[in-house]
Amino acid sequence: MPEHTYALRKTWPDKADDYLVIDEHGDRIARTHLDAGTSPQTWAFSVGFGSLPQQPTFRGRCENLEEAKAKIKELWPIYRAQWTDDEIERERAHLRDLDERTKEWIAKHRPAAARLRS
Repeated sequence: MPEHTYALRKTWPDKADDYLVIDEHGDRIARTHLDAGTSPQTWAFSVGFGSLPQQPTFRGRCENLEEAKAKIKELWPIYRAQWTDDEIERERAHLRDLDERTKEWIAKHRPAAARLRS
């Protein structure tokens, strides 16, 4: 199985402890965030891609960010193996189109927010 590379990117510029996980293609493959509503606090994670279905086994909680990252790294290849290259590429194109339309909407309706996201 090939080794994948991942990066964390803040979900929102002004929100700490909430990250998108980006793969080597620049695609969002997961999200992890500190769930302050749990006691003790835990890191929630969700592995998935676009609108492709996600089974409960691809979501969960960990004690800390490092454990959540390790779980995402473990689960992404399993999740990805469920889908054909064509299905992934179709979702990739859909997500990039959605991102572009979102940027256009923000630039038009919330110019101050557009500067934060660029």
